[in-house]
Amino acid sequence: MEIKQPSCGCVLDPNIRGKLPEEMEDAAMEGNIKVVQAWVANGGNVNATCISGRCKIKQEVTLLSHAASGNQVGIVSWLLQQESICLNVPVNFENLNSTLIIAAREGHADIINMLITAKTKCKLDLKLLCGCYFAKPHGAIWHAAFKGHRSALSVLLQHHEGDLLQLQEAYFWLAQCLPSDSIKMLLTDEFKNKIDLSGRNSRGEGVLYIASKHEMWYNFCILFEHHAHDVEDLNHALFEVVNHGHSEFLKTYLQPPLKDVIDLGAHDDVDGSLLEVAFRGRLGCQRPPELTDCANHYLTAGAYDAS
Repeated sequence: MEIKQPSCGCVLDPNIRGKLPEEMEDAAMEGNIKVVQAWVANGGNVNATCISGRCKIKQEVTLLSHAASGNQVGIVSWLLQQESICLNVPVNFENLNSTLIIAAREGHADIINMLITAKTKCKLDLKLLCGCYFAKPHGAIWHAAFKGHRSALSVLLQHHEGDLLQLQEAYFWLAQCLPSDSIKMLLTDEFKNKIDLSGRNSRGEGVLYIASKHEMWYNFCILFEHHAHDVEDLNHALFEVVNHGHSEFLKTYLQPPLKDVIDLGAHDDVDGSLLEVAFRGRLGCQRPPELTDCANHYLTAGAYDAS
C-alpha cells in the first residue's frame, strides 16, 4: 500500500511504513526519552510509522503522535529539534489523524502550543481534518471543542482564530450529545462571542431544533438561556416535539418561560397548524397513537378553542 504523503510537502520514504518497533511505541507513550534517542541515534527514522494494535481501532502511529497522545512534553520537544521531523504525517490508517488533532482530542494544550510554535523546516498544517467522528472530517478546533478541552481550544483559537467554522460545527453537534459540559464551556464569555448563536447547520436547523429532535431536554434548557430570542428556531423545535409525540417535553414547552416566547398559533405552509400536526401528523400521514397526549396537552394550554 502506498503511503499517503502529508499536506506540508514533506516526502516520506514508503519503506518506513511498518518500521517503528513496538517497543518504540511504548517508549514514546510512556516518556522513556533515552530509549527513543538511542533508537534514532542508531539509524531509526523519526518519521517511521507502524500499525498499532494498542488502541481499540488499529492505527498508524509515529514517535511524535504517540508522545503527543501520552502528553510526553520532553520527548515531543526533543523530536521537534530533529531536522527531518514531519509535523503532519497522516497517522491513522483509515481516517488520517494528525499529531495536532490527537493532541487536541486529548486536551494536551502544552503539546499543541509546542507544535504550533515549533521552529522546524516542516510547517504545521492547522487545517488538517480527520474523519473518525460521524464519518465527516473535522479539524483540531472541532475536536478540542467537542471534547470540552478549554485550554487546548484557547491555544488553538489564539493561533488559528480564522477557522471558526469548525467551532460552529462543533456547537451544532454538541446540541445532540451528552454530556453537556462542552456546551456549557462554549457558552462562556471566552468562546460565546466566536459562535453565531442564530446560525443554522447545512440542513437549516438551529441548535434548539437539533436538541428537540434528539430529545436532549437538558441541552435544550442550557441552550434556551442563550437562544430565547430565536423564535423561528423555537417554533421549528415545537413542531418537531408535537410531530414526534414527545408529550413530557411538550408539557414543559407549554409553561413559562417557553410559553411566553413561542408562537402557539404557528402555521407551517406544508404541515399546517400545530394542532393539525398533533392530530394528523406531518404530510397527511396517519397519526401515531402517542400523539394523543400531545394534542391534549396542546389544547389544555389554551392555544385553541377545543371546539
